[in-house]
Amino acid sequence: VLGYFLGFLLFNLSIVWLNTTFFTVLNFLLLKFLYSCSWKSVFFHSIFLTCLMLGSELTVEFILGMLFGGAEKYRTNLPILVILCVFSKFLYFLTTKICLRLSHKSPADMPDAGPSAILLGSFSFSTIFILIIMAYSVMTIRLTPRMETLMMIGALILLLSDIAIYAGYQYSQRLNRQNLELQLMQQKDQTADEYFHVLEDQYERQQVLLHDLRRHLTAIKEFALENEDQQVVHYVSNLQ
Repeated sequence: VLGYFLGFLLFNLSIVWLNTTFFTVLNFLLLKFLYSCSWKSVFFHSIFLTCLMLGSELTVEFILGMLFGGAEKYRTNLPILVILCVFSKFLYFLTTKICLRLSHKSPADMPDAGPSAILLGSFSFSTIFILIIMAYSVMTIRLTPRMETLMMIGALILLLSDIAIYAGYQYSQRLNRQNLELQLMQQKDQTADEYFHVLEDQYERQQVLLHDLRRHLTAIKEFALENEDQQVVHYVSNLQ
């Protein structure tokens, strides 16, 4: 609550790069200290949430600009600002729910996110850079309605592409999990194979020992027959 309250205060400064950086760092810290996941996963998800936030805000901003004659109107018109906040956060909530639908419940022994998190996070980082440029364009340049429409379409495409990146991240995680399960099965098979080799070797040595025992008993029995010792003959016969 304290972190997002500070973010709200920074929003009043209208410094896009500062708001974006603070939002990313805040989510990074929350994910790092309140959740059990690797730093690579923390990096990806913090960048990803920033993309969703920027994409949803700019998409709604350009839509309102088409309706009210300028995407920058929210800076001077309080009702438009309120509408922007409500609908952009609703779109942000909706996109995060869609991503949750794409997600799978992570097991306790979830493998490390691996290099895919860094790679896909870098793609999301480049998306953030493009969205920031679009935001500064709204604040510094008087855009034509046609340009605002194109930018709205571009922001929406970037938002959808970020969801596609998240789907790719989930797919790579699923592959990592399947690969880990396959490695565990191979290890189990290898352990079982080594165990059966030990049993086979033990069985062969046991057969050799039994064969030697039979030979010794036969020899003892023959000696007993030569000496006409019937008790030994009877005892050895019982053993055989």
